[in-house]
Amino acid sequence: MSEPTLEDLQELARKTEMQLHELNRSRELLVRDASPHMSKDYFTQLKGHIATIDKKIEDVTKKLEKLRTNIKRRKGMSKPQRNLPRKRRF
Repeated sequence: MSEPTLEDLQELARKTEMQLHELNRSRELLVRDASPHMSKDYFTQLKGHIATIDKKIEDVTKKLEKLRTNIKRRKGMSKPQRNLPRKRRF
């Protein structure tokens, strides 16, 4: 499999940012719906959902940071080098 081009990385970063935005939005809605007046079981279940979303947000944020680092590294290369795969060392 060949390495993705700079444009592919930028598109993937854009999609990942949208995914992060959606996760933050769904977390915000869950937190807003949480109320101390609801049943204890439902509240506990809601906290579990929020914790799951927090974990996904953390994973997506790490992925986005790696993509941005990779994009910065690629932008630093001259134009012909960008689309070539890096040399593999064995």
